Amino acid sequence: MKEKVIKLEIGDKLYKYVSFKGIFTYIVIGIRKYKEGDQYEIECQECIDHDKCQILVIQRDNNLFFSYVRMLNNDDEDDIPQHYWHDTSDNHPFFTNKKECKENAGKQVLVREYNEIKKLKEKIKATEDRIAELKIWIEK
Repeated sequence: MKEKVIKLEIGDKLYKYVSFKGIFTYIVIGIRKYKEGDQYEIECQECIDHDKCQILVIQRDNNLFFSYVRMLNNDDEDDIPQHYWHDTSDNHPFFTNKKECKENAGKQVLVREYNEIKKLKEKIKATEDRIAELKIWIEK
């Protein structure tokens, strides 16, 4: 995998695929500078029916993407935690451009769909085997 340190500025955009919702856009609103590496405060631009989610992300191991660290504006009194609106796993990281984000998400969806086909084929095979056994049993 390619590696490089990516330096973001206030106003830069990151993109993340959120399952069943599409590609979300995030804007850098703050930078936390540390000796080990910068952390970025980003704000989701897709949040329209609740306060815009603010998330802390970091570039891990100089990969060409950023990973979720934590929510910055969780409201403990809210019925639904802020992270509910965003996939906080590393399955869908944050990218600096939509093309890479789309490619990453697309590959993961393809793997999931191919696995589903494999499971269905296995189920069909098992059902065909049971049918064959049933035919043999009927004929006896």
